[in-house]
Amino acid sequence: MPRFRAFYVIAGLSWMVACSSPQNEQAQQAAADSVSRAASTSAVSDSVTAPTAPTVANSANPPMPTRSAQDVVAALYAAHDAQKSPFYQSESRTRIRQYFTTELANLIWRDAKSTSRGKLGRLDADPLYDAQDTDIKEFIIQPAVVKNNEAEVQVTFSNLGAKKTFTFLLQNENGNWRIGDILYGDGSQLYQKLSGKAEIVQ
Repeated sequence: MPRFRAFYVIAGLSWMVACSSPQNEQAQQAAADSVSRAASTSAVSDSVTAPTAPTVANSANPPMPTRSAQDVVAALYAAHDAQKSPFYQSESRTRIRQYFTTELANLIWRDAKSTSRGKLGRLDADPLYDAQDTDIKEFIIQPAVVKNNEAEVQVTFSNLGAKKTFTFLLQNENGNWRIGDILYGDGSQLYQKLSGKAEIVQ
């Protein structure tokens, strides 16, 4: 065998022996483990979804009314004076809902329907003056006192020489002021007269 070919054969055998040595196998295993960990990390990273922005719930509070509570009370008295009072009529439920909360409007409507069928209603006096006979003077609607979604409007007047002060309690229903009760100043209430039970006033 020529001398240079023998050299290459011996060198090749040495390289094969070196590759099969325990140290080299450990190096190869370490490299394989590194590749495996990199692949695993990439897979986990791909499976993680980006965080989404938190959902903000709509506010439970209704929007503030554009029409003042004082204007609602004034409109109610104006309708009364124009013979278009929501009381004592069973033709239009909408006319009642223009001024009163759902609960009180239902009581007013029920009483009106009962009266229209010939039954005796619960209201035995004009609910806006709490009297059967009226001679109204010095009539004033005071500015509303608003606290969050509730408002109070006082109405003062003189009827047949007697001074009266009524307090209208209003609630914000879906962005509209609606009357939930009328306090007559003598302990009686419109809600009480219509329902037969007193409303708890804070």
